[in-house]
Amino acid sequence: MSMKNEFSNEIKKLKQMSFQDKIWYLWSYYKVYLALFLAAVVILSVAANAVYRTTFTTRLGIALVNNHSQNLQTPDLLEEQLRQILGCGKKDLVEVNSGLYLGERAAGEDSYLAQTKLAALIASDALDILIADQAAIELYSSADALCDLSSLLPQELSSLPPDAFCLSNDSSGAEHPFSLSVEGTWLTEKGYISSDAAYLAVISTSPRKEAAVQVIRSLFS
Repeated sequence: MSMKNEFSNEIKKLKQMSFQDKIWYLWSYYKVYLALFLAAVVILSVAANAVYRTTFTTRLGIALVNNHSQNLQTPDLLEEQLRQILGCGKKDLVEVNSGLYLGERAAGEDSYLAQTKLAALIASDALDILIADQAAIELYSSADALCDLSSLLPQELSSLPPDAFCLSNDSSGAEHPFSLSVEGTWLTEKGYISSDAAYLAVISTSPRKEAAVQVIRSLFS
């Protein structure tokens, strides 16, 4: 029997079956082919998505750590606010990573997952700004993961009131202004962050420090 006739007979069989019988028949006799087909679809979908993502530009990556704001829409609203500040287009990405908790107030598993995610974000150059409580800032400054803001910020921002800068130690024990208190800025006034997590730092390996400075400028202008 030719392949064409065989295929025609298979179609006739399927037409005479109920829906459940069709599923059983196809799975019983063609499951290997179906599995291969589904695997091919998944691989092509992942590849297509990866190629499509290359057409986008990441403008900023931000992490909110130990933030206890009650606003459940914080990530979406903050993303929109940051997109406006940076003048983002349709293919510009702003990533807001929230729900990250470290330290004594976090469950052990939550703290471990948060540390793992933050480490991955930093290692992949996907994180530019860290907004957290003082304990988290000190943890990352002691690991030399944060920028000294006195050397990063332009003149008009480096002359902010002394109490805006918060000192913490690097790995050698030396004190530097690694963070800024953003209490009283639009971040707290609009409820994006809680007052106990109102410290902003810039990741030392950030490839988008200019965008981070642009956000800081919007806070204190």
